[in-house]
Amino acid sequence: MVTVNMKANFLTSSLAKPARPFELKEFVKIATCPAPQPAWDQPGYEAGLDCDNDGGVIQYITPTNYNIAFKRLTFIKDDGTEADIIADTGTLASSAVLDITSQVTIASPTLSSGDYTSIEAEIYYYELEMSINDPSVTQAIRVYLSDDDFAGEGHLGHHQGDITLIAANGTELGWVDGGAEWEPAALVSPRGSINGAGGTDSETGHLRGLYGDTSLWNQTAFVQGGTQDIYLATWPLNITVEDTDQTVVFSFRVGDSWFYEDFDNNQQFNPCAGVSDACAGGAEWSPLFPAVSISVF
Repeated sequence: MVTVNMKANFLTSSLAKPARPFELKEFVKIATCPAPQPAWDQPGYEAGLDCDNDGGVIQYITPTNYNIAFKRLTFIKDDGTEADIIADTGTLASSAVLDITSQVTIASPTLSSGDYTSIEAEIYYYELEMSINDPSVTQAIRVYLSDDDFAGEGHLGHHQGDITLIAANGTELGWVDGGAEWEPAALVSPRGSINGAGGTDSETGHLRGLYGDTSLWNQTAFVQGGTQDIYLATWPLNITVEDTDQTVVFSFRVGDSWFYEDFDNNQQFNPCAGVSDACAGGAEWSPLFPAVSISVF
């Protein structure tokens, strides 16, 4: 029997590749600014740097909680055979939401013996809890990676790149608006009233959220079911499953998994409070998908 365990590693820094949060390639953070001077700061530079000289100092936040919503999670063998860790749930809304802050155990997934060389994950959203504006208070924030505003998904109204704040009971408080503070009182509803969306998807015609942009979302490799944009993350794997009791352990590195430029120099993410973090000219900020290390015991 095979058992899969998943748990966050809060002590290990995220190694998500800059500008591509879901290409899980390792890198070492750059300790000095590169030459020539870059046009913008990005994940991968050490905290404390301001390589683009715009007044925003690079900072990272480690969340206190991390959830990932999977529509499907699949191991792929060297012969192309697919084996589900999480079988297709049917719709994005029915995705399996895993709280990796505490260990998640999946017993007896459909893993046959053999060599597995890659993983594919259809991801609905990820949700992390961190302090926003007030360092003494944490706030859950959800970033949608897939678009569910289609008939087959129930026209739920979320587009790729949308950001919502989440209440303690798990409900959405509303959408983060362009140019406004990320506070419950400043959230907007309905979704169509969002200002400053990241552009229009050429395939679906839907406005992306604040984090959306052409290079990240508008790629045909991530389109499934015609015009539906369901985000498909892939990464290499090298494990062997045998006909014995084994445990496959996922370790998600969630340290430093929120990146931003600190414009008010208080080492606290204050999005759009005045002209500081996330709303200053040229401000850069980014949620990072955690890198994953996988072992078999």
